[in-house]
This record gives sequence, structure tokens and C-alpha cells, in this order.
Amino acid sequence: MLFTTDLHIHSDYPAQADRLTVMRECASAAEENGLTTIGFSEHYWNRAFPGRGRYYEDRGPETLREIRRAVGQLQKETSVRILTGCESEFAMDGTIPLTEEDLSILDYVIVPHSHLNYIGVTASMDFTDHWKECAEYMVQTFHGVMRHPLADRITVLAHPFEPVGYGDHQNEILQWIPDADFRACVREARDHDIALEINSLTVKGFSPEEVVRSEWVRFFTIAREEGCRFTYGSDLHGTAQFAYKKLAEAVADATGITEERMAR
Repeated sequence: MLFTTDLHIHSDYPAQADRLTVMRECASAAEENGLTTIGFSEHYWNRAFPGRGRYYEDRGPETLREIRRAVGQLQKETSVRILTGCESEFAMDGTIPLTEEDLSILDYVIVPHSHLNYIGVTASMDFTDHWKECAEYMVQTFHGVMRHPLADRITVLAHPFEPVGYGDHQNEILQWIPDADFRACVREARDHDIALEINSLTVKGFSPEEVVRSEWVRFFTIAREEGCRFTYGSDLHGTAQFAYKKLAEAVADATGITEERMAR
């Protein structure tokens, strides 16, 4: 099986639910779906950094320690390997809001570059009907992550080039990015050994035929040709979302990504 690791699982849903109970549900569903390693990666913006906006809670290292304790308890109950990570951010001003103390607690770090729905926090404007500008902005932010001082501490780039907030226009937007720009971006990811995530929510709602015809095949084929590593991410906010894993596998199949290219 190609996808046996999923580092992009959230346990802070539903609101006010017991975290360990949700983690148990996730681990059980993950095992049923052929996963042997999973990681919990909550959205995280250390409160020491301003500008987090309404999508991020006021969090610090104590939150990460709480998650690590829950992971430690869960690991006693399951044969699935459990890791502690976080999904941080690349802010509009170039900040990745993580401290050295945060990094010392984590097994891995996920950073996205295309949360375009966080206008004024991670996106410079509303890109509705400005697809060329949207594409250019994602190229800019991709390079921004790769050239950040913390780049060598990042494990995974979350849903690369997914225009979050404009999902119905993915192909329209990505068509504005030439192959040469994709190549320049993925070479930087390769050189920093940052795995590119094949995110199943990105292709939610696609038919297998639409996956094959999508711009994702062009992007991930270029990334494979340039020697990148990859990882699967369910971006799980509910165990039913594992149903989209097959669509992510269809992306890998269509682009020639093989098991040896998958980060473990």
C-alpha cells in the first residue's frame, strides 16, 4: 500500500470534545484504512507572535505538551505509531509563528503557504476573479516558506498550491502557473528535504477521471521529476474524511509517484 503514513490529522473537533476520545477514534479509523503511522497536527500560532487573526486560538507550548501527553497515553493502547506535530502558518509578513521551545516539543512541523481564505493574515487580498494574481501570490508564498530561516525545520508543506477558499477554481488558477515556476518551487522543497503533501481534501468531490485531467497531475509530475519527497495528508477533521484517501492515491498513480518517494 502506497499511503501508510498520515501526518495531517486534527483532533480539536468537535468543539469542546475530549481530545483523547477523538484521538482514539482517529487512530482506530486510521488503522482500518491501512495506516501504520499517524500524526496529530493542530493549527498552531504561538501567542508570542502578533497577527494571528480569528482562525487561531491563543496557544503556547503548554498546548503542545498537552497533545504530547495525550499521544503518549494513546500509544499505550494501539499498535499504530503516533506522532506529535503541528500545522503552523506562513503569515503575510513572512512570519512562521513557532518558537524554539515549540520545536523542541514536536516530532515534525507542517506549514501551509496557501490559506488564501485568511485575508489580512496569510493572504494579501480577496482573490475572487483575480486568478492570475492568486497564482502569482502562491508562487511567492511557496518561495517565502522555502527561504524562511526555519525552512530546514519544516517536515511537510501542506496542500501545496491548493488555493484554499477558492476550491471550485483550482484548475483555472493553477493554469496560470507555468511549468518553469513549478520547477523552481519544487527544487527548493527538494533541496530543503521538505515533503510535498498529497492532500485528499484538495481533490474531494473529484471523480477519478477529473483527477487525471486536473492540474495536480501536472504539478506532482514535475515534483516527481525533480526528485521531491511526498507524504499523504488526510487533513482530517472527522473520520469520514478517510473516504477521500483513494482520490489522493489516484493523484499518485497518475503522476508515477512510488513508495520509495514517500516520506516515512
